[in-house]
Amino acid sequence: MSSSGLPKVAVGGKDSRTDYISKSFNISFGHDHWKQELMQLKMVDVALATLRPPPDTLVYRLHGVFRHGDELEGMSFTWIDENEVLCQGRAKRASVELKNRWVDQVERSLHICHREGIIRGHAKAENILIDKDNNKLYKWVD
Repeated sequence: MSSSGLPKVAVGGKDSRTDYISKSFNISFGHDHWKQELMQLKMVDVALATLRPPPDTLVYRLHGVFRHGDELEGMSFTWIDENEVLCQGRAKRASVELKNRWVDQVERSLHICHREGIIRGHAKAENILIDKDNNKLYKWVD
């Protein structure tokens, strides 16, 4: 688990391993909701490919889906070490320069998505994660 409470899933063998964040489909609002969410996440991934690389912009990337038997169980996203949800306390401790960088990164991400016709709900502070290096990470799932 990360400090934000997101579950960590390890994928790989004995010699190599990659960590991912997982989101179970059972917390979504049913079959139609998660199908729509997957399609939007795919569109987001394509649109955000035009963003500059870190540290200017960090964005959760959908890695794939996982299943149990014939049933889809959930989605996996790139793991970010030491992530923390943006909260009032964290924002108050940040410098003006750092806050401005976070705002710029969120605006840039939203602009690119809107330009591509992608409108996501739940754009709120709780969906913004800050990594251990104080870079912004916009979390497109909740």
